[in-house]
Amino acid sequence: MKLDKRIMILSATVVCLAVLVLAQRKVLSVTDVASRPLGHPLWEKPLALEKAAKVILEGGGKSCRLHKGAGHWQVRDRYDYCADFERLTKLLRKIGRLKVGYAFAADKTILARLRLEGPPETQTAKGVRVIVSDAEGREIADLVIGRQRQAAAGSGGQFVRKTGENTVCLVDETFHLLNPGPEYWIQDDLISVEPKHIRQIESYTAGGNLVYRVRRPAPSGPAVLEDAPEGRKVSRARVDQLFDALNPLKVADILGPAPADAAKAPHLVFRLDDGTVYTVFLLSGKHDGPYRLLLRVTPAGRPATGTASSVIGGCAALADPGLWLYGVEKWQFESFFTTAEQLLETK
Repeated sequence: MKLDKRIMILSATVVCLAVLVLAQRKVLSVTDVASRPLGHPLWEKPLALEKAAKVILEGGGKSCRLHKGAGHWQVRDRYDYCADFERLTKLLRKIGRLKVGYAFAADKTILARLRLEGPPETQTAKGVRVIVSDAEGREIADLVIGRQRQAAAGSGGQFVRKTGENTVCLVDETFHLLNPGPEYWIQDDLISVEPKHIRQIESYTAGGNLVYRVRRPAPSGPAVLEDAPEGRKVSRARVDQLFDALNPLKVADILGPAPADAAKAPHLVFRLDDGTVYTVFLLSGKHDGPYRLLLRVTPAGRPATGTASSVIGGCAALADPGLWLYGVEKWQFESFFTTAEQLLETK
């Protein structure tokens, strides 16, 4: 009897310990996770990222499809415009070298708190789901990137999980400002022209009438506003801002192919010392979404013929910017002054 009683007590003790261990794994706090040292890689074997040909990002109601074209990565959801190769490469390298600080099982409540909800629990990830595959569609990596862990000294890693699993991992890398929107992944550098190379700037109405002309009488001298009103002082800061408007010109989004009636919009003509001409067409001032403009580039010695091609798609966009309707930030759009009054000191 005594032996049986001891066995029963020992068995009950083992069961209680097992329950406590399981419960502890379910309710581990961020503090508990932070106390664990960094350790093994997230992936059982190194990822074949050199074979990556497709990347899908989704989360928060947004999605983006990237694919490797003929020597260039392109954004499928932005008319196959060029992707930011450097940004994409950094993302893939981080994913490939993730190391786990601690891993624990999580229920739906914990997944929601850490922004790790997603397939198969829900269709849309609250964090950002990243799917990497090769040209044949074979999966290389599939994970959900959730909330960053905040420590007293700043970021302390990030919570991730492999898609389809409920094991949460605190990893050593952080994914700052990771955005699944396609506009985030386009190549945003369009052109960069130093002010010292601009000889003359002209503003025209939609009908092609000259509004004002600013020119440099000498290569290293200040710019002069032609026919400036008597008794009014030209704002040197505004003129400098105008000459700096293309240094650089960055893109916030690709809004579609350039409309056929682009030449009917108000525009500014930038003439360079080497004969190159940049024409910026301003399509709108205030509306929902990015501010819209078009860019025509006329190389030195060539006549202006409008858009150089009617073929839309591919990375020809960088060689032929006249194909596209660009979205830019408000501050950049407003650097293209359309009236002489904007170049004068306030009365």
